[in-house]
Amino acid sequence: MSQPDPVSCASMITVFLRNHDLPKAEALFRAMPESQRNIVAESAMIDGYVKAGRVDEARKVFDEIYEGNVYSWTSLISGYFKARQVDDGRRLFDRMPLKLKNVMSWTTVVLGYAYNGLIAKLEVTSWTTMRTGLERNAMTKLAREYFVQMPNKDIVAWNAMITAYVDAGNMAQASELFNLMPQRNVLTWNAMIDRYARNRPEGAAMKLLNLMFQSRFMPNETTRTSILTSCEGMLENMLAHALAIRLGLAFERLEAKDVVSWTAMILAYSNHGHGYQVFRLFARMLKSGTKPDEITFVGVLSACSHAGLVAKGRKIFNLMSRAYGFKPRAEHYSCLADILRRAGQVEEAMRVVPKCLHIT
Repeated sequence: MSQPDPVSCASMITVFLRNHDLPKAEALFRAMPESQRNIVAESAMIDGYVKAGRVDEARKVFDEIYEGNVYSWTSLISGYFKARQVDDGRRLFDRMPLKLKNVMSWTTVVLGYAYNGLIAKLEVTSWTTMRTGLERNAMTKLAREYFVQMPNKDIVAWNAMITAYVDAGNMAQASELFNLMPQRNVLTWNAMIDRYARNRPEGAAMKLLNLMFQSRFMPNETTRTSILTSCEGMLENMLAHALAIRLGLAFERLEAKDVVSWTAMILAYSNHGHGYQVFRLFARMLKSGTKPDEITFVGVLSACSHAGLVAKGRKIFNLMSRAYGFKPRAEHYSCLADILRRAGQVEEAMRVVPKCLHIT
C-alpha cells in the first residue's frame, strides 16, 4: 500500500490527536519522510506532545521547523509554563518573531506566570491585560519599551499605555503620548480629564473638556462625573451641573438608539469599572429589541472581569454564541481567560488559551 500524501497524513495525525491517540499520531509522523512533513503536521505534534507533558519531544519537533507559526510557538511556550519551566518559556517567547506575536501569545505568558505563582514578577507582556499588570506591578518603563516595539498600535494599546501613566501619576508622559496619538476616542479623553480633575492644577480639567468639545467629541456620564469632582467655585459648579444635565439627557433623548450608541455607552462604563451600569444598560438594550454585536459583548465580558463575576461571565459568553450566533473571537476568549484568572481559577484559564490559537 502506498504512503498517504502529506496533506492526508497531516489530517490523520490531527484526527488521532483529537481522539487522544498520541501513539498512532506519533507513529504516522515518524513514518513521514522529513521532506514531506508540513507545518500542519508539525504543529499538531507539538501540541500533542505538550498536552502529554512531553515538552522535550515537542521541542525536538519545533527545532526542526524552519520558522513555525503562531500556533506552534504558542503551544510550546504554554507547554514550558505548564511544566514549570518558566525561564525556558520566557526565553522562547522572547525569541518569537514580533510579527507572530498576537493577543493570545501575550496572554499565554501572563497566564503562565500566574499558573506558576509568579504574577508579582511578571513584566507587562499581554496588551489585553497591560493595564492590570501595570497597576499591580508599576512597570511603566518596561511597558513603554514593549509599546515602542509593538507593530500596528491600535487605539486600545495607546489608551492602555496612557492610562498606565495616568494611574502612576506621570502626567508628563501621559500628555506626551496623548499629543502623539494618531486617533483618540472618548475613553482617551476621560482618562486624562479624570486625572486632572483629581489632581489639579485648578481648571485643567475644564480646559481639557473645552478642547474635547473643539475636537468634536461628545462627553459621556463618566466625563461629567470627573468634571463635577474638579469644581470648587459656585459659578464653576453651576456651569458643570448644567453641562451634566444636558449630557445626561443626550443619550436618553436619542430617538433611535442603535447598536453603536448602546455599545459606546457600555464600553465607556466598562472601561471605568462601572459594572452595575454596564449590566443595567445591557438589559435595557436587549429589552429595546436592539441586537448586540461582537463589540458589545467585549464590553460586557470586560465588566464581568472587573467585577469578578465568573458565573455571569460564563453565561454572557455562552449567550453570545448560542442566542446570537457569534463565533467567539480572540478578544472574547481573552476576556473569559481574564475573568477566570482574576477569580483565581488559573488552571481553567490556561485551558481556555489553546481554544483561541486556531483563531486567525
